[in-house]
Amino acid sequence: MGDFFILWTALAVALFWSFGAYNRLVRLRARAIAAFPAVEHQLRQYVTLVQGNFPASGPGMAATQDRVQAELISAWAGLVGSAEQFDASLRAARGSPLNASTMHALTLAQQTLFTSWWRLKDEPHDLAGALLPETLQLQWDRISQLADNVRQEFNGHVDAYNEAIEQFPATALAWLFGFKPAAVI
Repeated sequence: MGDFFILWTALAVALFWSFGAYNRLVRLRARAIAAFPAVEHQLRQYVTLVQGNFPASGPGMAATQDRVQAELISAWAGLVGSAEQFDASLRAARGSPLNASTMHALTLAQQTLFTSWWRLKDEPHDLAGALLPETLQLQWDRISQLADNVRQEFNGHVDAYNEAIEQFPATALAWLFGFKPAAVI
């Protein structure tokens, strides 16, 4: 009778622990997913800024362009292209913010956007002044600060989720229910 009682007690403890651990994993996962819309909103501001400030080139401008103007237009076109790629990656990440490969693609698209921005920013100035107006650079910097804040919050939730699924008995539940490690951005 004593062994029977110990066995049932151990099974009950294991069952209740499993429910608690599963609920904790689901809660951590939900927090990380809930934090992503704020990240997406802030990151989308980069796309809006780039697309809203793309200089239009008129039909007669192509014939009168010199080398500097051609390089400027090429740099802006590269920036707009990388912003479109970044926007597509953001849309993909919206559907699965804890999918590691999707988040790696988003990170790569963001790096491409930043590289294109720095390329345009580092273009040589002409006599009229800097290629990027100071207000545009200030807007970019403000977006960067706000995006970094929400990104850190999201990454904190992702780290907590990843740590939870790596802890030993929860690893078995994570495997059983298909919880996979997520990637930070």
